[in-house]
Amino acid sequence: MGVYRENATDILKAYHKEIGGTPEPEAKKGKAGKAGKRSASAAFDSPAPAASGKKAKGGRQSDVANGTPAKKVLPSGTWENDVQRVTSILEEAEDPTQKNNSNVLIGLLEWTDGTKTQHKMDALRRKCPQKLLDYYEQHL
Repeated sequence: MGVYRENATDILKAYHKEIGGTPEPEAKKGKAGKAGKRSASAAFDSPAPAASGKKAKGGRQSDVANGTPAKKVLPSGTWENDVQRVTSILEEAEDPTQKNNSNVLIGLLEWTDGTKTQHKMDALRRKCPQKLLDYYEQHL
């Protein structure tokens, strides 16, 4: 078994040399640390950052290098004409710090401008029910 472990170590070292070094975990890369982590309930009601380098509908360009991505400006009223599709639905713990906790459904949206956001299901039922129904029909 020792031969396999040595070969794996050599292969891994060669791979890291090829890609330019050993990758660091996310926690060490940014300044965020513990303060930068958002709770599940807070993260899913707000829009996800716009794709890097693209302008959001509000005209602001994201500045990922400075760590301040532009946020998507959500339209008021219905989202039916602005949402391209519901890409997936996830079930997550409402408060991951508690043991006996209820789960909430989170819908991931793809907008017509290419940005992606995530929202609680009650928002999707009110703002884009037809897109939600289309997703369910496709996944029967």
